Amino acid sequence: MAGGCSAPLDLAYPRQRLEFMQKDSGIDTVVLSSGLDPAFAVKGVRIVEIGASPAPDAVDLPTLDAADPAYVIYTSGSTGEPKGVVTPHRAVLRLTIGASYADLGPGRRILQMAPVSFDAATFEIWGALLNGGTCVIYPDAGLPDFARLRGVLEGARITTLWLTSSLFNAVVDADLSMLSGVDELLVGGEALSVEHVRKANAKLRATLINGYGPTETTTFACCYRIPRDLPADAASVPIGRPIGNTAVAILD
Repeated sequence: MAGGCSAPLDLAYPRQRLEFMQKDSGIDTVVLSSGLDPAFAVKGVRIVEIGASPAPDAVDLPTLDAADPAYVIYTSGSTGEPKGVVTPHRAVLRLTIGASYADLGPGRRILQMAPVSFDAATFEIWGALLNGGTCVIYPDAGLPDFARLRGVLEGARITTLWLTSSLFNAVVDADLSMLSGVDELLVGGEALSVEHVRKANAKLRATLINGYGPTETTTFACCYRIPRDLPADAASVPIGRPIGNTAVAILD
């Protein structure tokens, strides 16, 4: 809204990667909670500590276009050097406004558990806030403790949850009952396990949704609402069809 573009940084990243992301994206200001070590100090970068720095003077906000960048988020770099993906405002709106792949609206309570440097957080935060729902911030960082996760899911009455495929599998193997209050469960990040999907479908009331999409497509490109009567001979779970305002080309 202020006309800038954010680039979330995870302070758990190695210093070398943080410095690369800063230089590659042209970050000139780092905003962080008071008392946190920014982990790197690059000449010309301004550090703003929330609660410690004086409040800025009021300024006139610029007029933004849907094509203007909202944030830059970096890929994992698993196939080479991390790549900064510039995400425009319209990509966030396309993901969250008028969505048919999930039930987003007033009364919905979405758990924000993904780190902000991972684009799943875009769905978790803005899927709630742009639709009159509630974004519940998970209190801890890193992989969740299952007892803690159960307490948050039940205490905050979470209706919508996004899990990576590997974490979903671990929850299914450990104790599915912690998901008993969730009514929409989106899973993705890698191919889903048919065996774990069958177990979840047999015991949960939640609708399972396979959400597929690389960082470049802003969280989801395709989604598939998994039927409870998944064919007995199914060897994989489809990624489904494109979400609204999205086109998918199948090549070769």
